Amino acid sequence: EIYAELKKDYNGLDFNDLEKYALKILENEKILNSLKNKYKYVFVDEYQDINSVQELILSKLTYNNKMVMVGDIKQSIYSFRGAEPSVFAQYRKNYMPAESQSENSKSASSVFMSENFRCSPNIIYFTNSINSCSLFNYIFIIWYVAIVVPFCICPRSKVTRCNSSSYCVET
Repeated sequence: EIYAELKKDYNGLDFNDLEKYALKILENEKILNSLKNKYKYVFVDEYQDINSVQELILSKLTYNNKMVMVGDIKQSIYSFRGAEPSVFAQYRKNYMPAESQSENSKSASSVFMSENFRCSPNIIYFTNSINSCSLFNYIFIIWYVAIVVPFCICPRSKVTRCNSSSYCVET
């Protein structure tokens, strides 16, 4: 109650208020249709950190449009501020990987990228171990695979081949 009073006194809004007002604005069919017609595609990054209100906003804006969602439920770290990884997990549950679908079987497809080029195999193993106990594991089983690309660090000004199995990278 004190927080609400302070917002009112200072004529302020927080992010939750902005979400609530965005939904209210989208109740106006003219505004909603204008926005839906303006954007052919909607791209959402870090989809694992979305909440149900944001999902509702997106579903209103993307009805009959195309939405691309990118995220990794194992990287969801914002539940303390309302993120609901279950929203993303539900999409994962509803749509099989793209390669197992026929062209007209569903209105959406999923592409799973489990290969990781940025982390060592030890980090990948640790991440998979931690997430095997995840609350969402029963819905969202996807294991990372470490792809080891040997690099050497050298003081050259461009990327060149050092030998048959590694590349030099400018530091």
